Amino acid sequence: MVRRGGDNGRAGGTGSDLTRARILDATLQCIRDAGIVGASARAIARTGGFNQASIYYHFGSINDAVLAAVRELGDERAGRYRDRLSGVSSLAELVRVAVELHREDVESGTLRVMAQVMAGAAADEPFGEALGDLFDPWLDVVVEALEQFAGPGGALAPLRQVLPLGELGYAISALFVGVETMRALRSQDRRAGDLFGTFERLGGMVEVLLPLVTAGAGAGAALPGPAPAPWAGD
Repeated sequence: MVRRGGDNGRAGGTGSDLTRARILDATLQCIRDAGIVGASARAIARTGGFNQASIYYHFGSINDAVLAAVRELGDERAGRYRDRLSGVSSLAELVRVAVELHREDVESGTLRVMAQVMAGAAADEPFGEALGDLFDPWLDVVVEALEQFAGPGGALAPLRQVLPLGELGYAISALFVGVETMRALRSQDRRAGDLFGTFERLGGMVEVLLPLVTAGAGAGAALPGPAPAPWAGD
C-alpha cells in the first residue's frame, strides 16, 4: 500500500493547520466512500478541494496521511468510549452501552474505515505495525471497562482468574471490527444487529447468575485456573 512522493516537509501556522485538518477529513471520507483502494492522492485531493502536493508536503506519503487520520479518529473514539463507559454501573448496562457505541460507529462509518485500513495493512507489514500501535488506546478503554467489574468487589471479581482481561478486551475489539467486515459482504444482512441484541439479553442473564457464582466462591468453591496454552511447554 506504500505510495510515496513529494516533499517530506512540515509547516506550522493556522493556515497550515487548517489544510492539514482538511487532508485528514478528506482521507477518512475517501475511505468511507470508496474503501482503502479508493483513497488515492487524486481522490483525496478532489474530495478536500486542495492540490495533491499538499498531501505529500504535510504528511510525506498517503500511508502517513492515513495513519494520521486514523490516529485522530481513534483519539476521538477512545475519548467518547471512555466518557460513555465511565458511569456504567452494571453488566447489563455495559452491554447496552457497547451496543449503542457499535451502532454509532457503524452509522458514522468509523468501523468501515477501521475494517478497510486493516485490509490494506494485510499486504504492507510496516504499515500494519504502525496501524497496530494505533489500536492500543482503544483496547485500553475496553479493558478499563472490564476492570470495573473484575476488580476487587466487582461483579466479575470471582471469575477474574479464568478471564484474562487483556485477551477478552482484544476479542471484544476484534468482534466490533470483524462484524463490520462481514457486513460489508452483505449490506442488508441483519445478523449483526441480531448478534448484539443477543449479547444484550445475555448481559442481563449473566448479571442474574453472577451472585450465585459469587456466593459459591465465598463458600470456598474453587474456580478452575486458566488452561495452559498448547505451546506453553515448547
